[in-house]
Parts: sequence; C-alpha cells; structure tokens
Amino acid sequence: MKSTLLNAYGTMIRQFNNESNMLTYSKKLVSELANWKDTEVYEALTCSIEKEPEAFIQCADTLAKDMGEREANILYQVIKDYYNYDDISLAKEETKYCGRLYYVIDENPIKKIKRSATTLKEKLDDTEISKHHLEDAVDDILSKYIYYNGINKRDFASKQGEIYQNLHDIIDAQNNRDLIMLQGICDELIYYEKNQEYVKKEKVLTKLYNKALKKYESINKKKIAPQDKVNLLLFIIECNKEKIKSVIGDDDYQYTHQFTQLFEMIEHTIEELNTFVENKEDLKKEAIIKIKPNDFKIIENFYQKYHFYYKKSQIIEEINDAPYILEFYERFNRILEMKSTEKKINKLEELYSDIIESDVKKNESVRRVLTISRKIIEDLVLKEKEEETIQEVKEEIENEEKPIVKVVKETKPKPVIQIGKFMVYKDSEEENPLIIKNLLNRLSFDSQHHDELLENLVFQIGYDKVQGYLLKHPKINIYDLESVIKTDRKLRFEYQKILEEIEMYFTSSLTYYMTNKYDKKFKMVNNSGIFYHRAYLDKSIFSDHDEHYFLINQLNERIDSEIKNNNQQVIAEYRKYRHALNFSTAAGIMTFGWVLSLFQILNYYDKSEYLMHYFKGLSPQTFFSWMMSLNNLRNSCAHYKSFYRLSSLKELRPIMTKDIDANDIDRKLKSSSLFYYTVIMARLCPDRTNIEDFIDTLGILFRKAGRENYTFNLELDYSFPANWQIILEREKSIKIGAVM
Repeated sequence: MKSTLLNAYGTMIRQFNNESNMLTYSKKLVSELANWKDTEVYEALTCSIEKEPEAFIQCADTLAKDMGEREANILYQVIKDYYNYDDISLAKEETKYCGRLYYVIDENPIKKIKRSATTLKEKLDDTEISKHHLEDAVDDILSKYIYYNGINKRDFASKQGEIYQNLHDIIDAQNNRDLIMLQGICDELIYYEKNQEYVKKEKVLTKLYNKALKKYESINKKKIAPQDKVNLLLFIIECNKEKIKSVIGDDDYQYTHQFTQLFEMIEHTIEELNTFVENKEDLKKEAIIKIKPNDFKIIENFYQKYHFYYKKSQIIEEINDAPYILEFYERFNRILEMKSTEKKINKLEELYSDIIESDVKKNESVRRVLTISRKIIEDLVLKEKEEETIQEVKEEIENEEKPIVKVVKETKPKPVIQIGKFMVYKDSEEENPLIIKNLLNRLSFDSQHHDELLENLVFQIGYDKVQGYLLKHPKINIYDLESVIKTDRKLRFEYQKILEEIEMYFTSSLTYYMTNKYDKKFKMVNNSGIFYHRAYLDKSIFSDHDEHYFLINQLNERIDSEIKNNNQQVIAEYRKYRHALNFSTAAGIMTFGWVLSLFQILNYYDKSEYLMHYFKGLSPQTFFSWMMSLNNLRNSCAHYKSFYRLSSLKELRPIMTKDIDANDIDRKLKSSSLFYYTVIMARLCPDRTNIEDFIDTLGILFRKAGRENYTFNLELDYSFPANWQIILEREKSIKIGAVM
C-alpha cells in the first residue's frame, strides 16, 4: 500500500511540473489525499507550496472548502510552518485574505477598473444579488483599490497599513453580505473617479492655457501692423473659449485654470493697439540700435577671433533687453590680459559662475562666452600639467644611468608585430620591472645602502608615491623621507576629519532647510493613504530642469541598487513613501557631489536665504566654489594623495572667491595653496572647538616633523606662513551662520 501511495505521489509531482494551472493540479491532488496518511498529505502539500507559494495561497481557500476537515487542518498547518506563523489562525487568515488578493491581481485589475464605480453601486443596490455576482462586484472593488493605490504582491507581505486593512474589510463585507458598507465604499470610489476626471480636464485646460499664452507672447513680438495683431489676438480669445466649453461641458466643478486673467490681459493689449497710431517714423525708432557701435565692436571681435557664426540682429535685441551682457564681454577681455595663470583661472571661474547665475545664461549672446571661458580654463590647467610632466621627465632622465649606445649596421629590416594599435619590433622585448635601485639613485649619497628601508617604504605606500616624493625633493636623506611620509599620512587624517564635519553640516542643514520650508503631506482621496510632497523632487524650485531630471534619475537608480543590497532603512522608507524618500535619506545614499549639484541648480532666492542662515550670507558662487574645492581635497585624502610640496595646478586648483566675500587674507594668499584651502576649512568648520583642536594638532605635527626631518621647511613643504596659527585662529568658524 505504501509503495502505491508513493508512486501516486510521484505521479502527482511529475504532473505538477507539466501543469500550467495550479488550481487544476491542486484539485487533482485533493482527490487523491483522502486515502493518504497525515504525513504523506503534509509532504505532498509542502512540496506544492514550495514550488509555487503565491499560486498555492491563491487557491488554498477554495481547496480547504473542497477538502475534508482532516486534510484542511493539515493544509493550514503546512501554511503555518512555511511562513513561520505563531498560530494556525494566521494561516487561515492568509488563505482568506492574501489568497483572494493574489487572485484579483492575477485577473488583471487594469481591465477590471474599466467598469465604473457608479455601475458597481447600481449592481449592489439589488438586495437579491446572487453570491456569484456579489463576488464579481467585490473583485472589481478590490481591483480599483489595488490599482488606484499602486499596490503589488510584494506589498501584501507586510500586511500592515490602512490600505491593507481596507482590503480586509471589503472581503469581510462580502462574506457578511454587508451591502451598505460596500455601497459606502463605492461612493468613495465614485468621488475619487470624478476627481480623476476633473484632474484630466485640468491638465487639458493647462495645456490649452500654455499654448494660448505662447501664442499671445509670440504675436506681441511680431513686427506686424497693429490691426493684424488685434485680429490675431481676437482669434485667440474666440478659439480658446470654444475649446474650453468643449472640455468642461456641463460640469459645475470650479476649474482653477487662469484663462480669465489671460483674456483680460489680451483685451487690455487690444485696447492699447487700437489707440496706437501707426507711422513709419515710429517703426524706425523701434529699430534703432540702443548700444553704441564701439560696444558692439567688442562682441563682434570676440565672434571673429573664435570663428563663431552669429546673428547680429538677435544679439542686439538681447543686449537691448539686458545691457549688462556687455559687461561680461568687457570682463572677459580684461581677464585675458592678466599674466598670472592662477589669477586668470580664478577670474574666469568667477565670470563663468556669474553668467550661470544670471537670467541670460541661455541667450545666444552669452552662450559662446561660457563655452570659451570653460575651454580656456581647461587649456590653462592642461598646459600647467604638461609643463610639470615635461619637467618630471627631464629630472627622471637626468637621474637615470645613461645606457651604452652601440652602433649596429643594419643590413635588412627588422620583423615587427602589432600589440593593440601599436607596432613594435618583434625581437626588442625586455623585462621592465619596478627596480628599487632606480629609487635609491634619487636619494642622498649617504642613503644609497638603505635599500631595505626604502623597500619597506615602497610596500607601505606604493612605488609610485615614493617616486613622487623623490621627484619633489631629489637627493633627500632616507630618514628625512621617512619622516615626510609619516607627517603626510597623519596630516591627511586630520584634514579628513574636518572636511567630513563640514560636508555633514552642509548636507544636514540643506536637507533641514528645504524639508521644513517646502515638504508637505496630503491625505489622498478614498482613504488610500498619504501623498508626500518632497521639495527636492519638485523641479519648479530648480533653475535647470534638465539637470534636475538627470540628478533624480541617478537617485532612482541608487534606490534600486540599495534595495537589492538589502539596505533596511531605504526598504522601509520605500515601502512607506515609494520613490519620495526623505531628502535626508536620499542625500545619505548619494555622493556629496550629487548634493552639491542639487544645491547649484536650486533657485537663486533659496540659495541666498539658505546661506544667510547657515553660512553667514556668502554669495552662492563663492560658496559653491569653496565646497567643490574642499570636496576635491577630501577625495585626495581618501585616495592617499600627498600634501607635500603641492606646487602646481595639477594637484590643487585655484579656489574662486568673489571680491564681496574676500578679505585681506584672500588677496595675499595663493588661492591654489594648501594653506588657502586650510583657511577655507577653518572658516566653514561648524564646531569652533574641533577647529581649535585641529590647529593644535597641526602645531604638534609640524614641531615633530621639524625635529625628525632636517630639511623640513613649513612654507616650502606645505605653503604655511610663519604666522599660520594666528591666521587660522582669527578665521575659525567666521562663516558659520545661525544654528538649526
């Protein structure tokens, strides 16, 4: 008998693998279970739930009704054990509610919601409604709830929240035949669907309004006869009134579009045009160029110098509307005359930033200035890098032993091979190892026998980094080199602590400011939960919508990645808010550069107000430049870059500081020096005690370096002046504004 049952069980498993419908398979299994032992029934049902848990739960309620009491209890026990429930009643609840909801989702709620809530209510008005028709109507109601609230199967796993409880209540109302409650739910759905219709109409009306406004502005700009303008404007009013009527129909709903205001504006313009006397002299006056010929010559020379095509009439029109555009060109020419590379870069960065923050950044008359300014900055930095690289190569060649050159008379061409895209001689292959001896030759004469100590240093920080120190300080003593490396490492750690504190203060204060100023939550129609409006997701408060879209896209990709990596905080907030995470959480999972970019495209008023509260009224351009520079410095710390003898733009870019944000210190110090970066850190550090500790620690480090390293020179090695402590003490935390 036992072998027969096992054969039957094996047949059922094979049949399950070929069966497309879980319910059909399960019913066939039920018919076989009556003669099986409890352990065999348990084993068969466990195999079924492990194969397809959702499908099993979906048909479990139906199966339980078809089974005997013994088999049904085993069924619930299997569900209890599979989900690790504390009580078998939870398993019964799982089959009663979750199974039904799985079924509704699989039946495609998008099709089901096409039946309106009004139709469903009419169906429920029939007190003699059959059990089958009632179940069908409730399926539609459940479908609407699921679809309108964007619920999926994963959401059922939590079994928490108001929406999930509402779904339970609907199922209970069907089982209790509570038609009054179901009709009340239909009333809520009817109200929601009507609101959706109103929202659709509002969208259509908004599109009509925007088109009408654009047409009105376009007609106003046209150089045509006043009477022709009047006719076109009258046509806009007449045409749009007809369209509005066709959209609204007989609705009593008070739509919030702005057509009334637009029509009044158009009618006012028509009145002005009707009183306007057309004559040729007036038209000529309109076309007179307001800018002086010499002023335009500056612009013309710019376009000719850089070989750009330009529309003279368009540029003249833009400058007439915004005369300060000329100042951008004048500043550009003055900057190019500067001899100092660092100062030139600094001023070009300032010009670029001012144009970006202006209202004319997309105008044809300034777009080219932006392009050329950025190109010149990159060219200057690249030139500096190339010069330093050439110098390094020269020094390397000088320090290397010159090979003995043998003159070989060639009789026939040598064979060649291709490696990648390069052609090389086939027989010219030689080993190219990292040789400690090459580094030893760069040390002082009395250090030539310390190859073991030098090898130790190479393994501590890397061959390339030791080579970098030796290029900056050739013929240094091995023990002095060791001291430099130790000092550099400790210095990076100290800088990183302060830089991290500044970044955290900025991120926390920005998220606090924007959240408290703009974030709101709304009760959604139909008791379907809460809608959270997040400021950082609202493109209307940002100046560059395309960049905002790109940044939010990056955030969404990161959210998906964090969920895959099982970040519990993100998962919990995602379930509660969907993609509308708290700004604080969003900033926490993104890079600091991402937060800075979001700040940069924030509207100018909010940037200024934020800085007024948290960074003592710094101009947005200077603040962004400072924070970007400090972010780059922190990245250098994280990648073990050396602070020792930073001598060129290759290693530290100049910090752009506008004149209105500068004092005597800014004007005296080299803006690409490590000490100037340190001054900016001192100004922006939110905790005065920590920056005081930082100053004290640097003092200890430098004194120790002076004792251990006979070549130590604070100004040459780290660009710190003799009175550096006094300067930092005076500058500490002076730019930190009101506390939160």
